[in-house]
Amino acid sequence: MGVYLMKKVFIISAATLFFTTCLTSISANDITIKTEPVEFREVELSRFEKIKTNLSHTEFEEDLEALCYLISTGYAGYEDMIENGFTIDSFKEQILSEFKEKEEINSRDFYFALVNGLKPFINDSHFMIAHFTDLYSFSTRKFCAWSDIFVKKDGDNYSVTESNLPAVKKGDIFTDDTTYLFYYPSKGKNTYRIGFLTDMTPEIKKDFSFNNGSISVPLKQDGAIERRPMKYKSFETKDSAYIELNDFMRPEADSPQRKSADIVFNKFINLGQKYNSKKNIILDLRSNSGGLTELPLAFIFSLYTNKNFNDTDTLIDRLATWDTESFFERKQILSPSYYQILAQYNSNRNNITGKMYAESKVKEQKQKSERIVVQNILKPSNLFSKGSKFKGKLIILTDRNTVSAGEFAVIFAKHILGNNNVYTVGENTFGMASYWNVFDIQLPNSKMNIHTSFSKNETIIKNPLWHGEGTGLYPDWWCAGSDLNDAIFLISGDNEMKEKLKNIEFYLM
Repeated sequence: MGVYLMKKVFIISAATLFFTTCLTSISANDITIKTEPVEFREVELSRFEKIKTNLSHTEFEEDLEALCYLISTGYAGYEDMIENGFTIDSFKEQILSEFKEKEEINSRDFYFALVNGLKPFINDSHFMIAHFTDLYSFSTRKFCAWSDIFVKKDGDNYSVTESNLPAVKKGDIFTDDTTYLFYYPSKGKNTYRIGFLTDMTPEIKKDFSFNNGSISVPLKQDGAIERRPMKYKSFETKDSAYIELNDFMRPEADSPQRKSADIVFNKFINLGQKYNSKKNIILDLRSNSGGLTELPLAFIFSLYTNKNFNDTDTLIDRLATWDTESFFERKQILSPSYYQILAQYNSNRNNITGKMYAESKVKEQKQKSERIVVQNILKPSNLFSKGSKFKGKLIILTDRNTVSAGEFAVIFAKHILGNNNVYTVGENTFGMASYWNVFDIQLPNSKMNIHTSFSKNETIIKNPLWHGEGTGLYPDWWCAGSDLNDAIFLISGDNEMKEKLKNIEFYLM
């Protein structure tokens, strides 16, 4: 089941992911995987106009055709949909048949019909349809439902060390699937907590096997701190530093919020140099709503190089090049839909070079309309070849609301600083990173908003920490909020920081 969200602003938050890739084109280092002729149709970047409540049958059919065209010519997950049994003709027939007797169609009914028709075939947290305050994200969100039973690994056995159930006693042997065991060191070395990843409601029960006998165990889900406007804070002890930032979204250049956001981001980036000598840095990315991936990458680069950067814009551009050329393996859709949206996007932002490039491609597509799928070939880079100047531990806190660029912060840190120097603690992340290069497109008549991706990220899909859209990255140390401070202390050994973080389970500090 997907997730209904009631804030349209969430679309705008997610839309900033990987804007640095928007000039993607076929280069000498790209391989063309597929080329197929398509029709040329007009596609319109969303202006977030007022939704039209009622549609004539002709308007309804035009909107349906526009959505089908966008999916089949632009959406990066179209091949995945086909593998799941989707066909444009069947989908179109299903929607048309639902409204065939109606001369006038309520756009909200149309919205729900689209959601129901698409959700069996899409698992992509970035793909969303919005109608007024209704917003549907097409992914199956999974959270850990916890038992209060803990086991310790001893050879090939897992013996119970703690239990709140009379039917499960200390010393009993867990004899079920090990996928139900979550590494939980805050309760002891080699200790695991029994749980279950589920999209069900918080209060559930599940049968687990102990001593080869089935026992019903009540499960509960932990809470999560609420999403909120940008919050940035840092403080330190002698040995450790704590940094929190719940938003990597950079406002547009003409936005009133841009200057203040840049001040925050510049400070954040250079904390890598400021805290470079610390034994521990705690980076709190709980409830981080994503944005520009180069922002956490720039912080890690400052940490790696032990340098302060006055010109962070130049640094971000440099890292964006490394991102797209040397790190992220991707499949990109190049089509009439993509180039039209790219031209409009660059025009709105007065990016003359980008606009001219995209418009030239639109002209080519009008002459010969094609949907081209390209795979990039990564170029070796020596950007991170000298070894990290940071010798401490980076402890990254994640939860179910750590989204997109927040998730990539973990991938960057592990890759650049090394698995042994980076600890992730908390819950699995949101799971919004397989599909990217994201734009908002509106249907011509209803003005419903379609939030869709034109690229697929092969790098994260191949990463062993990644468990899919809606499930995200697993932490190294699983931890409910009540045990979070203890887990951080076990890694850092910093009593002073433990005192400063004594309420960390309830909110960002």
